Amino acid sequence: MAGSLFCLSDERGLESSRKRRIRHDERRYRDRWLIEAMFCRLKDFRRWRFKDSRRAIETARRRLSKPTTSGNMATMTAYLRAASRDDLRSVQEIVRAAYSHYIARIGREPGPMLDDYAALISEGRVQVAERDGVVQGFLVLVPQDDAMLLDNVAVSPEAQGSGLGRMMLEFAERAAVAAGYHAIKLYTNEAMTENVALYARIGYQETHRAEEKGLRRIYMRKTLPRV
Repeated sequence: MAGSLFCLSDERGLESSRKRRIRHDERRYRDRWLIEAMFCRLKDFRRWRFKDSRRAIETARRRLSKPTTSGNMATMTAYLRAASRDDLRSVQEIVRAAYSHYIARIGREPGPMLDDYAALISEGRVQVAERDGVVQGFLVLVPQDDAMLLDNVAVSPEAQGSGLGRMMLEFAERAAVAAGYHAIKLYTNEAMTENVALYARIGYQETHRAEEKGLRRIYMRKTLPRV
């Protein structure tokens, strides 16, 4: 009797394990598809159930960015959402506040101050971090052939130290993994030594250095877990 009960229990356990594994695989492939739609890597959105690509992008963003409490600000909830044209001024103000102090160090405006954020927003590349109705940070993700490019991440001075930057960096990695990438990469100016140190601490490794558009840059890459 004990033997038969053990076998029955064991079979039920195996069946339960199979069901959990199937559900996990379904969620993994569903999220991967949603992120691919988010970054416009699909050649034909009509193949999928969402005929409206904007709706698909928004769905991907919701699934990968749930409201999160950052740092010690227990009552302050931050979340990511796709940037709209209405966010352009906030994004530009954050860029000025986050990068203008580097002008004296570099001798000119750094690359992020020269980007066309109106175009990046219209292309769906920008996600903004909002807390209590105020945009306090943003990131720019650009899918490339070999890796996801973290083109920019910036936090307003008043939100620095709150964990908002780390939340956006983690989001970038999750988005890259869900899109099927095995690596995420970025570049930063040689003069931004504090940024280089930060990225090294969280697992990025320097790949090479080069001068581009008159700016001396350090290129870094991080290997991501396979799913």
